[in-house]
Amino acid sequence: MIEHPGIVPGQTHFVHRIEAAVEDFQLWARGSDARLGPLRVLAVSRPVLTSLDAEIVYPSYLQRPTESIVADAVQQVPAGSRVTLLGVCSKALTRVSIEPAIGTVAVDDQRLRVVLPTTDEPCRIAMTLIDQEGVASDPPFGFSLSPIPDTRPSITLETLDVAGVVTPRAVLALAIDAADDHGLTRVTLAADVNGGRKVQRPVSRANRKTSFRGAPRLELSRNRMTGRGDLGELKPGDRIRLSATAFDACDLDSLPHSTTSRVLELEVVSEQQLLARIAEREANLRRVFEQTYAAARRERLRISELASEPWGDDAEAASVSSGRVAEAWRRLADETQGAAASADAIVREVSANQVEDAALVRRIRDDVAGPLTRIGKELMPTLVAKITSRAAPAQCDSDAGVVLEEMKRVIDQMQTIDEYNALVLSLRGLIDGQRSLEKRTEKAGKSSARSLLLD
Repeated sequence: MIEHPGIVPGQTHFVHRIEAAVEDFQLWARGSDARLGPLRVLAVSRPVLTSLDAEIVYPSYLQRPTESIVADAVQQVPAGSRVTLLGVCSKALTRVSIEPAIGTVAVDDQRLRVVLPTTDEPCRIAMTLIDQEGVASDPPFGFSLSPIPDTRPSITLETLDVAGVVTPRAVLALAIDAADDHGLTRVTLAADVNGGRKVQRPVSRANRKTSFRGAPRLELSRNRMTGRGDLGELKPGDRIRLSATAFDACDLDSLPHSTTSRVLELEVVSEQQLLARIAEREANLRRVFEQTYAAARRERLRISELASEPWGDDAEAASVSSGRVAEAWRRLADETQGAAASADAIVREVSANQVEDAALVRRIRDDVAGPLTRIGKELMPTLVAKITSRAAPAQCDSDAGVVLEEMKRVIDQMQTIDEYNALVLSLRGLIDGQRSLEKRTEKAGKSSARSLLLD
């Protein structure tokens, strides 16, 4: 043994260090004629966890059954969950020490139960196991947990067929898209006129689905949003504000978990005012398409120049030439399809606003939107395919001529519709003026009769 400086004067101290005792053993200490022993030393292992599971009780609003998961696989749980750690140890325990001291601990022989507080904030604990021999686990067992906060729903509201203005007789087709991380409970639609009392209408109960897509219809002529209220009689100049709200079931605090869409504001106009706007849009569409037609005529000239000679023996040059021409016609096809979509939008807006002008709807649908769709989706792509495959230039030139004839026919129809719109607006102005005169005459007559009665 190694002599150690004396602690008590007049006495000599000796020290012997035993490294890594892995089994039981006996030892004796002898000094001169003195003897101590035998001393029996028992080698004992530190307590360890042989298994550790996390029992998760989810918040009631989630409507999820309790789960038991291996603790190592649990890092995050929904906020408001209650987590209980259930462990089995290699040795019987007397107690478990937790740092920081949170939750409650119960020990039963080789089993332990740690009930953690409701998961609202991130937590990290260190557990030290102490067995019945007083031996502690080293190092402590760590466990970390973070809450996943509930996300409020998302929702969008759009009008499908109108563009900012409506007549008092309009039938609005709306598009609502809502979503939530754990499920929606309901979706509502709200409206007010000129910032007045807001009335609401349920759109869906959602049934805890994580997403909802709906297309409710709102008939302004009926003036009703719910069975308990209405929007009142609408007149030109009024402004309607629409919004949609999505709710989820989260009840972790007193505030409602809901999200409201952006507010859509619609101006109420007369049929004559709407038709004037439609006429302006149709005229703008014609001017834009005339530019597309002019560009198509220029591109036909490029094909005509090639028609006087073959594509050429130089394959690379021929590919470049045909590729440029084909790309130009692809661009024209896209522009034509865009014009067709604009014409379709005009048709839908006139129909949605219940304008009593079936002839206008038919003219735009049958004489403009339909032919534009055929040109953009059939005739031009066919021409592009022939140019790309380097068909005979004369054949490509002939097909381009057919396309130009169809485009010119549509432009002529657009001009006819412009003239028709001007005539309709003029007639409606005369009719509205006549009605206004009749109302003033009737009012003057009533006033005169009242004066006679009073006299």
